[in-house]
Amino acid sequence: MSNYHFDVNLDGSSSKVNLLYISHSRDENDWPSIIHSHLFCELLYIEKGKGELVVNGEKIQISERDCILLPPNNLHTETSSETDKLEYYALGISGLAVSYEDYEGPIINFGSENDRVRNLIKNMYGELRKKNSNYELIVKGYFYILLTMLLRAKKANVEVKKSEHNAKAKLNLVKDYIDSHYMEDFNLDELAKMFNISKYYFVRIFKKEFSKGPMAYLEEVRVRVAKNLLASTENRITDIALNLGFSSSSYFSQRFKILTGITPYDYRLMLRNNDLLL
Repeated sequence: MSNYHFDVNLDGSSSKVNLLYISHSRDENDWPSIIHSHLFCELLYIEKGKGELVVNGEKIQISERDCILLPPNNLHTETSSETDKLEYYALGISGLAVSYEDYEGPIINFGSENDRVRNLIKNMYGELRKKNSNYELIVKGYFYILLTMLLRAKKANVEVKKSEHNAKAKLNLVKDYIDSHYMEDFNLDELAKMFNISKYYFVRIFKKEFSKGPMAYLEEVRVRVAKNLLASTENRITDIALNLGFSSSSYFSQRFKILTGITPYDYRLMLRNNDLLL
């Protein structure tokens, strides 16, 4: 799986609609299809391929040029066609509310504006990769055009949410971000900057709320996903470790054993011998 991810904080505030990140993913036969949800909206644009989107248990066929809006707290996952692998952009957007009255599903029909939507997303992504002078202003401009087009698409039933000045709400956004981006390489400083929180205050309140620090929580999520991959795939332990963001297989094995009491190798072996209950 190829995944290029750029964190964004256009306003430095949770009080307005905000673009949190843009990523570009391509299935290369190692796509971990894991059900997850977000506390913010996620906009997907399918650039190539075909597949299936599962949202709250409902299966939806998706293909090239589909634009999909996933409301907060909706369990979902994507799987590729065996013959036509998915490639898509994903945008995390906070501050949007989706009304479920007359809601007609996640696929948005932009009609003749579809190409414009695609170009806006690709241009934002390109600016974030190049990071030329004043690129933030260009990204912000593209984003607000895209947002306006989204708000005009009546089928989406989208509106800007009222401000939430709540530390717990922001912490839940951070936790949700970690749950969704555990495969990516980021550190404590980057998390704090992304959500506009003082690093030391951030660690203290996160630990108070979730009984562990943010990076310890990230490691716990990675190990939980690793257990699933060890049980459900034949992927090499080294590949699992590196794909989940661990610096080496030896460090992964060390942390896995500390958290589970058993090495990844022995965990898989016991599963195969039916000696371990999941």
